[in-house]
Amino acid sequence: MIIAIPFYSQFGVSVGFLVTLFLQLILIIIDQTLYLCRNVHDKLYFRLFQIIAVHIWFFFVLPEVIRTKFRDNVAAQFWYIFKCIYFGYSSIQIRLGYSKCIVGNFLMKCFNYVNQGLYQIYLCILFLRGLQTMIDWMFIDATLDLMNCIKLEDIYSSVYLIKCARWAKEKYSTESGVPWSKATKYCIDDSLLILSILLILFPLCILFMFISLFYQPNPLIEPIYEMTATDIDLVEYIDADYNNLCTSIYSSDIEARIGIMNFLNI
Repeated sequence: MIIAIPFYSQFGVSVGFLVTLFLQLILIIIDQTLYLCRNVHDKLYFRLFQIIAVHIWFFFVLPEVIRTKFRDNVAAQFWYIFKCIYFGYSSIQIRLGYSKCIVGNFLMKCFNYVNQGLYQIYLCILFLRGLQTMIDWMFIDATLDLMNCIKLEDIYSSVYLIKCARWAKEKYSTESGVPWSKATKYCIDDSLLILSILLILFPLCILFMFISLFYQPNPLIEPIYEMTATDIDLVEYIDADYNNLCTSIYSSDIEARIGIMNFLNI
């Protein structure tokens, strides 16, 4: 994370935005760990700590980092609203307790186009399924090693997609050997094409939106003094000149020292 901050900062990405994303990822991993361990009491303490930390971060730390007040930061306001909604649903889970079945993807419970589309979007997110599989394998009793658990997840994924295809074939059955009409093909193909373009551009739009809201360029300051000089007028500044300047600044002339310090503080 420390190595990545200077790399992204040179492209105009705010340090506060990167730190917020990194902390959010850490909180998600800790929350998933508590969920798999079915530890309600620790989740209650973790949620209280998270509520206090989020308010300190959004109202005190982040405004100092990006030099923007919370009421003027639209992205931070949306993020804060989503966090409040999440805290509300999490409190219901703490009050009612965890469900008996905590393993498995909730999108694989039903077989329809909506769940299938959302599950395929989930598969397209890089490293997300691998990260979830590693966390599940780490905190749940398992007789298989990590690589076999990843292979088993791939098998479950393939079986789920095959079941969705069979459901679609049974619900919207077509006669074998009959070609599809051009209107149907164009509607399906155009819809999938537009959806693919939106999925590609959506992360970029979100990134540029956060960059424009979090990144504050330095204001232009008018120069105090301007001058022009030719090669003849340029004089080399040597160490002796620097020493004389330091002696003049820290001399016994108090009025001169105060004048120079006032000039430096302008």
